[in-house]
Amino acid sequence: MRSEKKNTGLAAGAVLIAILIIIQIGDSYCSELYDKIQSLFLRDLIMNPLNMSLEDATVMINSVAIPFYAISLISPVFRGMVDYLGKKKVLLLNLLLYIPGLLLCMTTRKYIVFLIGNSLISLSTSVDIQYIYIASFIDEKKRATVRGILAAAAALSAASVPVIRKVAITGRPYDYARMYGIGIAITAFVAVIVFIFLPWDKKQTTTEKITQLPTCGNKRNSALIYLYIVIFAWGAGTSGIKFYNEPMITMRFKTDYIINRILFIQPLITIIINIASGIMGDRLSRRKAICADVAATVVSLILFIVSKNYIITAATYGIMIGAYFSAANIIMLVIMESSPKERIGRNFAWATVYNSVGNAIGMVLISILAKKIGISAAKSVILIIPAVLTVTGIIIRPRKVS
Repeated sequence: MRSEKKNTGLAAGAVLIAILIIIQIGDSYCSELYDKIQSLFLRDLIMNPLNMSLEDATVMINSVAIPFYAISLISPVFRGMVDYLGKKKVLLLNLLLYIPGLLLCMTTRKYIVFLIGNSLISLSTSVDIQYIYIASFIDEKKRATVRGILAAAAALSAASVPVIRKVAITGRPYDYARMYGIGIAITAFVAVIVFIFLPWDKKQTTTEKITQLPTCGNKRNSALIYLYIVIFAWGAGTSGIKFYNEPMITMRFKTDYIINRILFIQPLITIIINIASGIMGDRLSRRKAICADVAATVVSLILFIVSKNYIITAATYGIMIGAYFSAANIIMLVIMESSPKERIGRNFAWATVYNSVGNAIGMVLISILAKKIGISAAKSVILIIPAVLTVTGIIIRPRKVS
């Protein structure tokens, strides 16, 4: 009897992980589009109409985009709703929100409308309900590894973007729209899988307000407060990792063949980093994994900036993306592990608020610095300062939950 229960539990866990992988694949494809085809939509929406260079168009679009990222600040509300509506309802709502964003990006010929659509995609991407499932249902000793597997699936999905780009992009005006159409089809498929196969949550009640400050029982969790400061600092470095990568590669190597090879190799390297980071987080400690990821991010960004060889560029691109988001996800995982079960959604929501504020500050600063000191120097400054603050916060954080 005990063996049967164990086998049933393992089967249910395997099904859950499989569904989360499918969710992650769809989520990653949609979120990667903006970064991986940036030079294409810049050409049709800004460069040709306004007669601008790729570098000027890149700096301009990221400066203009800053107010639109305010839409993504709504994501904490979605995460907080998990404690009230349940995970599955919020997840389905999150998936359906992708579709109008993808549709706007696919059909518009105005870059302002395109940015609105991309903001809706960013909002949907940033909710990450799948990580609440990990914290709620996966054994503590395996959570970081499962998170690494999901991140690896995301990287594999990201590897499909340059492959699809090579097939779908013909050089005609606005042909990047096909890739957003594929995103709509993928999202609809994922929503159907979630609706049919993911179990509904048991009814739960809570009288706490979504805006109530983070707590652990009746005492303020000092370890949790340190983690909020850390996720704020690390969030400020997001722009240093994500902004200007594809345009920098395009300006450096110019030919589509080399660019597509870099964009294909990068996620494969990211897969290795994600899995290694997850295993390290479970086998050694969350703290050591975070510090190692931060160090790898800084070193790989510097090598990415200075490299003239496309293989080194692709490898360092993969390392910096994998290590940066592995660190961020493990910090988020520790925040959820430091939270009582009935407050996971809300504390995850508060973590997103701090992370988003840091991200917004980073976006403003990198847009200003890119115009004054250049793209490469701006990326370095915006990452290195948050990296120092993050490692310091992780090292001095109380080890025990208060």
